Amino acid sequence: MDNLVQPTLAFISAHSSWAFPVMFVTSFGESFAFLSLLFPGTSILIVAGTLMSAGTLPFWPVVVGAVIGAVLGDSVSFWLGHR
Repeated sequence: MDNLVQPTLAFISAHSSWAFPVMFVTSFGESFAFLSLLFPGTSILIVAGTLMSAGTLPFWPVVVGAVIGAVLGDSVSFWLGHR
């Protein structure tokens, strides 16, 4: 899993304008049923929070991307389970 986490964190550190989509995809994958078992989203989200507190990443794009991705991932998972 380290081979996915390190390049992703290096990418969002270098390109902070991509923080929203990367955090959206990360939190969506982490909250989506069964995909979260194979996806190292927790590590990416924790280190992104650390980078945010250090001032490397902007606060609002990271938080909004993570919240929207998590809500959408949970909603899609619920809808699939309901069907």
